[in-house]
Amino acid sequence: MSPRFATDVVTFHHPGFWDLDSADAVRAWAADSPDRFWGRVLDTLAETEVTGIELTFAPGGIDSALGAFGSAEAFRRELADRGLAVVSAFVADSDAPDWRHGGNLPAIVADAERRAAFLAEVGAEVLVA
Repeated sequence: MSPRFATDVVTFHHPGFWDLDSADAVRAWAADSPDRFWGRVLDTLAETEVTGIELTFAPGGIDSALGAFGSAEAFRRELADRGLAVVSAFVADSDAPDWRHGGNLPAIVADAERRAAFLAEVGAEVLVA
């Protein structure tokens, strides 16, 4: 499947979409309920012309998707069942090893490899760093 139009999951971080008061409240709720977070995100996308998503930082990141679905393959099936696909993932400072220090190179490479493996399993080809 080739997405015609994609959006970053950060689109769904707005508190008003969740009837919550703040971005912190969204993050806290989604951390406690990753399955409900992702279910609503994927269902909402399926109701629109948006067929692709870019994963981002929590709660719209790889770790949250794994928390909700258990594996990359299960996430891919949930996406496919709704006619959706992951097009890429974005690496943010907030959820990655500090790249400003050369001593972190092994951690940076391991993190990139982990993300790339997940993306390959869900059918995406781009890691934005």
